[in-house]
Amino acid sequence: MGTGKEILMYSVLLKKLVSKIALLAIGGVFAWAFLSQYFSFSASDYQQMLDDDSKVMAVLDEKYTFNHSKYSSYYEFTFKYEVDGTKYDGKYTSGSVPEIPVVSVYYLKSNPKVYSLDPQKSLEDEPGWGTLLVGIISLLVFVYELFTISPTAKLFSQVSKMKDNKQ
Repeated sequence: MGTGKEILMYSVLLKKLVSKIALLAIGGVFAWAFLSQYFSFSASDYQQMLDDDSKVMAVLDEKYTFNHSKYSSYYEFTFKYEVDGTKYDGKYTSGSVPEIPVVSVYYLKSNPKVYSLDPQKSLEDEPGWGTLLVGIISLLVFVYELFTISPTAKLFSQVSKMKDNKQ
C-alpha cells in the first residue's frame, strides 16, 4: 500500500484521465451532431419543393412506435410514397395518433428520396450561426482532448507501474 501522497496523486491522475475521455466523447458527439446538421441543411432543396409543388399523398402504416420520456411523448409512424413508379420510405412524428392517417409528402424532383412533410417549416427552422459555432467549439474541444490525452495516459501508466513496483 502506498503513502497517502501516492494514493492522492494516483486518484487525481485517474480522475483527470476519466474526465479527458468523457470530454473527448462529448466533444466528438456534439461536433458531429451540430456540424452535420449545419452542413446537411439545404435551403434550396426545400425552396425547390415549394416552387415545384412536387407532392404526393402517403398513408401512414398502421403500426407505430410510442416514445415516452420524462420530457416528451410522441408517436413515430412510417410510410411509403411513390414517385414515377418507384417507392420510397419516410417517417412521420406526431404528438398524437392522427384521425386521418394520410400525409402530404413534398419531394425533390431531381432526387425523390429527399422529402419533407413541411418544407416551409424546414426553411424557417434553418440552422443558424449558433449551430455552426457550437459545432466548431465542440470540434476544438475534441481535438484538444485528443492531443492531450496521450501525455495524461502515459503519466497515469508510469504512476501505476511505480505503485505496482513498490508492492
